[in-house]
Amino acid sequence: MAVHQLGRAGLRALRPGEPPSPEALVEADVLREIADTFTADLEPVRFNGVRVFYGGVPGAMEAEVRVNGERHEAASAALAALGLPEPTVFTVARSFTLVLPAGSGQEAHGQGTDGCGCDCGGTLDPERPGFAHPLPHLIGELSPAEQAERVTVDTGAVMVAEGVGNFLKVRLPIRLDDGRTVVHLAWVRLAAEVIEDYTRRVHDGTLEGLRFEGRLGNAIEPWGEELLQAPVLLGGQREEAGGSIRPSEVLDSEHPLLARILRESWPAAFVLGDRDPGRPPRS
Repeated sequence: MAVHQLGRAGLRALRPGEPPSPEALVEADVLREIADTFTADLEPVRFNGVRVFYGGVPGAMEAEVRVNGERHEAASAALAALGLPEPTVFTVARSFTLVLPAGSGQEAHGQGTDGCGCDCGGTLDPERPGFAHPLPHLIGELSPAEQAERVTVDTGAVMVAEGVGNFLKVRLPIRLDDGRTVVHLAWVRLAAEVIEDYTRRVHDGTLEGLRFEGRLGNAIEPWGEELLQAPVLLGGQREEAGGSIRPSEVLDSEHPLLARILRESWPAAFVLGDRDPGRPPRS
């Protein structure tokens, strides 16, 4: 049996062997090809689990896509219609990917515009202001050409860049003194074994209760780059109804300033400045 993994670039062999037409399989950029069929059904501010299966025997191949545990008929039909090469022996190709919708969020209004991920525009929700950081700082410093060459995985929830690092998007909450909480959807850099364990636990359903460590991958205003690479303790992730996953949250830090930021309440004028639309009057 030949076993493959469906990744961002398509299919690649995981085990030594003689899989049929490997070059042709690698050329299939599967998720990008069928993305339009399922992205409208993804849940915002959640990690959506997308499982892809392609396998069987010659003349009887099966193609299936599951989104948050449920078979997605349109995506499955689109996968079957891609015309993937039919093998000459029994073959199974499968993958599991965490996907976060671009620009997602009830809590993240406005997309960052610079390499540090600092939010410089957009309209904030008065009750739940938040910021989405599109790129980790280290990847944002790369030229577009370098990004295209080095970034091998980018699902919105997970980003991997060769020679740069492995990154996971998480929630960083900052309490304001008026009772609101600003939530940054920011990136943390994880060791390879940590992100592999995280992904395995997502697949096995054993993610809840896990605590793990990483380093903050974005500058956070108004403190700026002083928080870059701060060590962080992460946890709080859990599977939600329907199979989506609540992102991990920054719980604590050994970095004195970040630890204080997480413990204390901060003046809204200091944290948001003139970006704060203010709370609407209650009727």
